[in-house]
Amino acid sequence: MKLLLTSILLSAAPMLATEPSVTTAANAINALGVDLLRQAGQPGANALLSPYSIQNALAMTYAGAEGATRAEMAKVLHYPSDAAEVNGSFAALRNALDEVVRKSVEDSERMKKWGGSMDPITLTVANRLFGKTGYAFREPFLNAIKENYDAP
Repeated sequence: MKLLLTSILLSAAPMLATEPSVTTAANAINALGVDLLRQAGQPGANALLSPYSIQNALAMTYAGAEGATRAEMAKVLHYPSDAAEVNGSFAALRNALDEVVRKSVEDSERMKKWGGSMDPITLTVANRLFGKTGYAFREPFLNAIKENYDAP
């Protein structure tokens, strides 16, 4: 039996689905994780990968893609054709995960008051794209990356 541990999103997707825009990102992340496992996994072996990190980086790149490149990326990454939906969904997912971490810290503090202990969830995501020095990136692209992915 093959064990698939792709990310927290597999189990969290139903909980996060209350925010409709989160569903697009969660579904794309999970679908890419399964695709990657099919390509790289070995039968009968356990595997661990983080499609969230991969998708997050590629979603930022997708935000600046156009034409055939955008169409190919959407197909492979399981994105809808609406780039604004993709960006908004990843932003909503980032906010939802930040909220889970915030609540975990509160729960940990509450447990300490009652003599218990619980380590809070820690999630660190470092987003950044590195472009060619001197290249004139379009302002809407830079704004989309900053607003939706909290990346400089």
